[in-house]
Amino acid sequence: MCDRVNRIRRECLELRGARYHDGVMRRMMIQADEALLDRARRRAADRGVSVAQLVREALERELGPATPPPEVRCAGVFGSGKGDLARRASEGTDYEPPPFRS
Repeated sequence: MCDRVNRIRRECLELRGARYHDGVMRRMMIQADEALLDRARRRAADRGVSVAQLVREALERELGPATPPPEVRCAGVFGSGKGDLARRASEGTDYEPPPFRS
């Protein structure tokens, strides 16, 4: 059980970074004629973005959405051993769960 929990915790930590852009951008050189580059510069200036941002957005439109992130399998893995606290709290009784920290 301990190995399974550790593996799932590790997967959750890895997914935390995988869901979002990892913050690292790679450089790419392209070749284009001067007229196309001028059009790109003008469009970027009109929109108030950099040419690099304009190219990134064009690539995203052309390529479509990225593959969906992996399924998060760590939800509900850990239990408090206290039963269904949410159900008990919503039954209309004056149930107050014990404090998290004493």
